[in-house]
Amino acid sequence: KKGVQYLMTFHPDATNWRIDVLHAIACYVLCGHGGAKASTTQQESGVNWIFPGYVDLADGGAASKLSRVVEEAKDANVADLLKESTSHGLRVGASDEMVYHYLLSVFAAISRGGWDCKADSLLFHYLTADSSIDQAGKALANWHDPRMHVSAPTLDAFRTSENEHIVEAFCRELLGTSCIPNVNTEMKAVRDVLVASLLRFYDDIMEADKNSLVIRKIQAAALRTRMIKLDELRQWGLLVKNRFLVANAQNLGNNGGTDAERYSTALTALQECCAQMSAQLVRSESNQRQLLVGQNKIAAQLDRMESNQGIFLKNQQVMEDWMDTSTHFPAQLSPLKRKASSMDSPPKNAPDPDDASATTKKAKPAAAGNALEETMSTKAVVKWRECGEWTCDALIEELLKSNMDLNSNHFIPLKASDDSSKKKNAVRKKRLNARNVFKELFALANDEQKGYFDPKNLPSRDLSVERDKWLLEMKRIVEGLAILLAKHQIRTILKAEGNLTDQSFNKKFKNTKLSVGRLGNLMGEALTAVNKANEKKTS
Repeated sequence: KKGVQYLMTFHPDATNWRIDVLHAIACYVLCGHGGAKASTTQQESGVNWIFPGYVDLADGGAASKLSRVVEEAKDANVADLLKESTSHGLRVGASDEMVYHYLLSVFAAISRGGWDCKADSLLFHYLTADSSIDQAGKALANWHDPRMHVSAPTLDAFRTSENEHIVEAFCRELLGTSCIPNVNTEMKAVRDVLVASLLRFYDDIMEADKNSLVIRKIQAAALRTRMIKLDELRQWGLLVKNRFLVANAQNLGNNGGTDAERYSTALTALQECCAQMSAQLVRSESNQRQLLVGQNKIAAQLDRMESNQGIFLKNQQVMEDWMDTSTHFPAQLSPLKRKASSMDSPPKNAPDPDDASATTKKAKPAAAGNALEETMSTKAVVKWRECGEWTCDALIEELLKSNMDLNSNHFIPLKASDDSSKKKNAVRKKRLNARNVFKELFALANDEQKGYFDPKNLPSRDLSVERDKWLLEMKRIVEGLAILLAKHQIRTILKAEGNLTDQSFNKKFKNTKLSVGRLGNLMGEALTAVNKANEKKTS
């Protein structure tokens, strides 16, 4: 009122969020335009003002400015604000609160109000002003005994070593762009109290107006962290409020009523805290039971997988034994015989008896050390019965991991065997399909892309990061090549049929599944269509 700046302390209100000064400052910092204003005097160097509009006012300027704020609030029809309210009335009301508080000395009220008192010596003022102003502030915040310590709301009510980084990210998002300088460094303790005050009354604000700017700002900050669900804000607020009540229970209640009534109020608050904690404990136990049920299901699935793995390994051994004894393969290509011969001398190139071009081409030599591994991995690891449904990149990945060279003549005979087994012939057909698709993809690739078809270029399992990146790039390349192959085969078919238009092409391509089996069938359709077209021309 007199244009004099002096010490002023603020304290959390005991019960009411509407007159809680810390909560009001937090809302202003969060939602107000604000802006820091540096001090103009040498004595106050380094001080920045949260309310810059009230700095360096002339005598009576603060009262006039506050009166204008009150008038704007009345024009906006703020609830419970009397039409006769003025800034002077607020000061008088606060004075009455202090003077009539039977546990507060009159000197504390005088110090808080900034009045001069001739009965108060200058030395006494220097010695007692800080504690007097502090006690008067607690009396105005509705605490029963202003001489007792009052704990501020704290984030430690829910902050742990596990979620500390999440809480810090939330605080930075919430007040990081506020008008308070160094809010995340030197002013971090103040910031934490303001955030705790906002969370303490989160439920109260939600009940008053869930679409208020304060709520929207808090929820937006939580969502920006991408680590906090909105339900957690309410849980955090409840924990902050309960911690605050427990810490200050013995001082609850204003200067009215008897001690018995005050103790009853404190006991009721503690009972509510206990009831809420019990409910939360029940929910935690329920969640724990659900987690245990899920854990048991996963354990059962792992047991089934382990059992299936045992069956698979047994079938694998049967297949390996069959490979060594079956007359399905030429004797010189038996895996065990190839291994034995490779130890004595390098393997000789042997023509594939099922290869129609055996008279002009010879099989590529297999590396001595990898001869057994190549054939065994092809038969035992690669699931050829399912290869028709694979995508092209899945096919290449299987071949790379099994160290199989599809260009070797012994990979799959070019003609079906005389074996009467339909299942064996079906698998042989799928493998032949896969080989043809592989060759076409390899032919479409440029020199750099061809390197992704060679097992020698695949990084070892020890280099897991490089291996994953390499396989990811391979998949990207092969997917592009598969699209090119499908488009080429579809154009060939439609051109041979004399029906190549944009509409027909787009329709057929849209309905084409880019699997190994479908691409192999497309290649067969294209060859048939071209042959029919040539026959028509000849006739």
